[in-house]
Amino acid sequence: MRKIIGLLIAGVIGSAVLAGPGNAQSPGWIKSAEFEKQIQDTLKGKKVAWLPESLSFSLVSEWTRVMKEQFEKDGIEFIVRDPNADPQRGSEILSAYINEKPDLLLIHNPNVQLYARQLEQATQAGIPVVQVNMVSNFKTDAFIGVNSVELGRLEARRVVELCKGKKVALMKGSVTSSYSLDITAGVKEVLAEHPDIELVSEQTAGLWDPKGAYDVATTVIQQHPDLCAYMGQWEPMDAAIAKAAEAAGKKPGDIKIMTVGGGDPIACEYIKNGMFDTFFDYQSTLQGQEYVDLVRTVLQQRAAGIDTAAARIGIFTPIKRVTKETIAEGDCYKTNQ
Repeated sequence: MRKIIGLLIAGVIGSAVLAGPGNAQSPGWIKSAEFEKQIQDTLKGKKVAWLPESLSFSLVSEWTRVMKEQFEKDGIEFIVRDPNADPQRGSEILSAYINEKPDLLLIHNPNVQLYARQLEQATQAGIPVVQVNMVSNFKTDAFIGVNSVELGRLEARRVVELCKGKKVALMKGSVTSSYSLDITAGVKEVLAEHPDIELVSEQTAGLWDPKGAYDVATTVIQQHPDLCAYMGQWEPMDAAIAKAAEAAGKKPGDIKIMTVGGGDPIACEYIKNGMFDTFFDYQSTLQGQEYVDLVRTVLQQRAAGIDTAAARIGIFTPIKRVTKETIAEGDCYKTNQ
């Protein structure tokens, strides 16, 4: 009996040795150098087609700068065509991309519906699609960007801290952008729990238009000189609210202005001089790197035969609260890096 048990133990030990790193048949046993080469070989030569809303927005230019730099290191061909905020031109570019069949489409949606049917078409054609920061009604392989509902909640919670029983206003950037709609939803969700705070205005500044924001804010401040706070949805647009307050004779801090964005330099300038009370920063330089990492992931998954379109994953990027007391180097990007 002891002999039999000894033989069994020896067999188990022998099997364990055979299953070790040097003898395994599993593809997971691979040397680091081989693993690095596998990644490089998978990514090199791939084509990624980027459709931004407009490269005239510094936020979008910063994403593009970071992505171009990183994709070049991978040997990925990064195709960029700018519709310059023209919806028809954007649809034409997307149609051309679908016909060209790149290895991945990277899309910044101007609104929830514009590209929806075309994104479905791209998915049906087998092209993986990653949407960034503003999502379409049609969900694709992946979305990555800020949780814009949470941005609205954060702005409204700050208002609750500062303006109990007082009047506040909201400046919206667009009537059709998921980003703008979601921020508005987050604001209203929080304010619904605080009926003592009166939302006296929630108007749209055209299409993220600083001039439109200035005109709207000027009228609102004239009608409500006792306004406690103004919530915005994009730093350059919200800077116009601060200018309108200044033109109305208000000193920095008389109207607490909240802004959100990816780190436009004007946000840090206005935080430092007191014209903005709080800035909720989703850090576009970091976002650009996160977009790259997700694209790399999807490309490798597709190469391994994984149906990424069936997953429809979502990743929310971090939000940092910036005030005059907490502002730090790097909270805003440099426009000419």
